[in-house]
Amino acid sequence: MAGVLWLVYYWQRHKHSWNWTERLPILLLVSVATSAYAWTFDQVVLLPALMQSAGWLVRRPLTRYLGGLIIVYVGINAVNLAGKIFVLNDFWYFWMAPLFSLTYLPLRERVLTSAAS
Repeated sequence: MAGVLWLVYYWQRHKHSWNWTERLPILLLVSVATSAYAWTFDQVVLLPALMQSAGWLVRRPLTRYLGGLIIVYVGINAVNLAGKIFVLNDFWYFWMAPLFSLTYLPLRERVLTSAAS
């Protein structure tokens, strides 16, 4: 329900300047983060957000934040790998999609504010 409410708000705010290339990654992130289950193999749909982030970093290197982002991303995946070795049940990976969203959103905000100025 939280995802649907967010979608209604987001659509109302951006419907006049809608561009699927820009908006799809955040829609996918919110969709996976607010889903009622936590299957790790469903997180492949987050690739557009990863590709968009990589494109941002190639076009506008945010060197001040790049090191921290890489450390956070590698850390998330290291914890995921360790978890896959010791915890076989996907239920315990509910934290991954919200954490990916929390790493994507500050980068997105930084890119959008630097593009506006």
